Amino acid sequence: MSSFKVLRREIQRRKVIRACIVYLVVCWTLLQVTDITGNSLGFDKVLVSRILIAIGVAGFPFFAVFSWFYSVSTSGITRIPPFVERRILRNIAPLDDRRKEAPPRGNPARPEATYSWVLEIESGPLAGQRYGVDADIVIGRSTDCDLTFPVTQISRQHARFIVDGDYLLIEDLGSSNGTKVNGNRISAPVKLNHQDKVEILDVIIRVKEGLARPRALDSTVWRDATVLKQ
Repeated sequence: MSSFKVLRREIQRRKVIRACIVYLVVCWTLLQVTDITGNSLGFDKVLVSRILIAIGVAGFPFFAVFSWFYSVSTSGITRIPPFVERRILRNIAPLDDRRKEAPPRGNPARPEATYSWVLEIESGPLAGQRYGVDADIVIGRSTDCDLTFPVTQISRQHARFIVDGDYLLIEDLGSSNGTKVNGNRISAPVKLNHQDKVEILDVIIRVKEGLARPRALDSTVWRDATVLKQ
């Protein structure tokens, strides 16, 4: 893919042109408001308009650069994920997979209720996808992984989800930028619980207990039961 096509695609993905149009519309609206209210407010419309135009022109390149990295919406200012190279991914099948043929890797997806653990991808290239876990899963940048996240800063083989009986663990595979669980960087395999958050740079994976997992009486339930008994 040529550099021009990559740049054009990134501009479209980051909605830079739309943001710049909004910026120009806001500037034009301010000029119109100044022209309409100038006489009633008693200030020099020409001078104020020239100042607004100068500020608008000077601020345009800064806003264009800002819109490349950040998105402004009603929900606030959010950072736009970095460049994602499109590749042919050979990932395991997501839970909502509707393909009739076998997936590139692993087995066809089963009903969600048959899995003990489910991984929900909340951000990153695979955002919105959900995967059932019934065997070890290696994640990373390489297309040889079970789940490939084509992000430059992610290591080729970054981390591994490990199925250990009724438990699910995650292990960092010596990655450059590390793996976090609930905000803490891990250095050894860590046992995961329902609603734990796994972070690999901008990729967030939410761990969910599946319906097929035996519900052992954990310490919280045991403590609550003891309090009720008393």
